[in-house]
Amino acid sequence: MPRELEKAQLIQRSLIKKYRRELWNPFVAAVKNYRLIEEGDRVAVIVTGSAKSVLMALLIKQLHRVSDFPFEYEFLSCNAEISADLKLDLKSFDGDYFSAAKKFGCNKIALDFTGTQAVLTLLSSMFFGHRLQTVLPKERAGEQQIIRPLYCIFDDAVSAFIRYNDLSLKPECAGDERAVKLLAELKQQNPEVEKNIFNSLHAVCLETLPGYTSGGTYHDFNKLYSERGK
Repeated sequence: MPRELEKAQLIQRSLIKKYRRELWNPFVAAVKNYRLIEEGDRVAVIVTGSAKSVLMALLIKQLHRVSDFPFEYEFLSCNAEISADLKLDLKSFDGDYFSAAKKFGCNKIALDFTGTQAVLTLLSSMFFGHRLQTVLPKERAGEQQIIRPLYCIFDDAVSAFIRYNDLSLKPECAGDERAVKLLAELKQQNPEVEKNIFNSLHAVCLETLPGYTSGGTYHDFNKLYSERGK
């Protein structure tokens, strides 16, 4: 008689079976393409209790199990109530994850920011601000790096995973409500629009823009036009 799997094992299995295309593959792609987790890293995984943070922890746990390069992690939580069924070994901290990461000897801090949030940040800045900008998959923060392993994952897939595994987790705060509404309307017209906007973040043609800011310096059209004519 086959052994009955525990709930935690069934949840982990769904990551690489049912949601392999929507969650596992994009997660691995982000880790590799952006070099988010590398050999010898020790990652502080911030688990807030939200659906995204729990998913991030489960994905990193699975990566550690099957990775062909060694790395370590610590699950850090600030008063988050996480089901014991998930079998996450949580270490508590006082809310300052930089200090907590240093305490546990971690050189990287993983936050639960998704591709949907990258798209919403772009839409918010473009339609309700005055510039084109979003959030990067990783950035330097003193001696440490902040990484965003869910960067290639969209929120709809996260919600589907949570429903499928019947997990009771805190509701999400996706971003600017105006941008959330705008994206929903655009998706009604074109279901692929979220993916298309996300992909466009990786295919910016600076030569076709009348101006841009880089390194805190604004490059205006006339200067760019003169330089291109040389």
